[in-house]
Amino acid sequence: MRSILLVKYPFLSAITGENYQDLFIWIKLNPRIRKYVFYEFISSPGIICEMENQPFFHPFLQKAVLWHMNYWSLFRQEGLENKNIVDLSRKWGWSKMTWKEYWEDKSIFFKGLSWQKII
Repeated sequence: MRSILLVKYPFLSAITGENYQDLFIWIKLNPRIRKYVFYEFISSPGIICEMENQPFFHPFLQKAVLWHMNYWSLFRQEGLENKNIVDLSRKWGWSKMTWKEYWEDKSIFFKGLSWQKII
């Protein structure tokens, strides 16, 4: 009988074709995926709580808060608002995105939106 493997990180799994249960080890084994981690936090609300207290993931979480909150109305309109990121934004605060931040991660963000079938 074939067992069903739970996909804990669906966005990263879709991009790489691999599935790991430990994000820290996955990043260590495949450093190329670092640039995609912030969108995994946007698309997977359940992992926010377990990563919030791990300082290694704070830069990824801050980027997820930045992108999600700057495009909050789009996510809300599609019914994909991430309540955990909204709560985190209240706790940590967030700012308007700079042009530099926008251009650095624009293609990754829109790739994620496409993957979620938002655009």
